[in-house]
Amino acid sequence: MAGGDQGQGRETSGDLFGKFPFFAAIPPEARLAISRRCVRKSYGPGEILIGHRDSSRDVLFLDAGKARVNIFSASGRQVSFRDVTAGAIFGELSAIDEQQRSASVECVTACSAITMPRQVFLESMEQHPPFMRAVLAHLTSQIRTLTSRVYEFSTRSVRNRVQAELLRIAGDPPPDRNEVTIDKMPTHKDIADRISTHREAVTRELGSLEQAGLVAKEGRKLKLLNVKRLRMLAEEPSAD
Repeated sequence: MAGGDQGQGRETSGDLFGKFPFFAAIPPEARLAISRRCVRKSYGPGEILIGHRDSSRDVLFLDAGKARVNIFSASGRQVSFRDVTAGAIFGELSAIDEQQRSASVECVTACSAITMPRQVFLESMEQHPPFMRAVLAHLTSQIRTLTSRVYEFSTRSVRNRVQAELLRIAGDPPPDRNEVTIDKMPTHKDIADRISTHREAVTRELGSLEQAGLVAKEGRKLKLLNVKRLRMLAEEPSAD
């Protein structure tokens, strides 16, 4: 079940969705009516919001904190798809097609999340077209991201994937920016889980980039010193 009974601090009063872009075009009174049918709960680091292959159908909206979308193989290997932060929606696929959860979502930090029952979610989309369009835009974005990831895994070396992931973490800087700082650099293991490799390979490639003068470490921060060159390297074929 999504979150099970582990979450603490249940809350159902007030407008729960006022700060969510998904609901920006919905009148306050309509948001309040939807909120009354939902519940907000608090979770601790490591708690599961949604379990892989479970049969729950609720949709969750992350109100605060950071969570991670994962799948664990039978051997225990972790594959991470994305991190979600405040304002994110997840669990909508099972609400739409009534199939098992396609991945688990685990709290990285303390989180609060709003649980919306499947029926409320479906009715909200039917009754409020702007909300439905926002959900469709979100799903389209996820499909584009996954398409890009499949292409990278199929055609690029680990070196290229590390370079591409750094650019992604940096927010895909615009063409006119050639230097950018990643304030909270993920661990090497986190990056490895995202790009289907191992921690040692990430450490090796980051070291090579630092030696080449393309990145510089400052504590937990990482400076990308030449975004244009890094983007070119990410697109160039290279052997592992």
